[in-house]
Amino acid sequence: MARCAALIADAGAVLVATAEIYDRMEAVRTLAVPNIALAEYQAAENSPAGECPLCTAGEPITRF
Repeated sequence: MARCAALIADAGAVLVATAEIYDRMEAVRTLAVPNIALAEYQAAENSPAGECPLCTAGEPITRF
């Protein structure tokens, strides 16, 4: 969203809010404007590529 906010500012517009369909609530970032999400889900912590415990165990991701 920060990249989109920068594009908006570069175009001379003012960002008044952000909206998203699905918020995984994994990043704590603020753009100093309200954020509206249709759905929120506290996602499990992400692992860096190559260190995923499910991948290491050979378990496919089939559900949240």
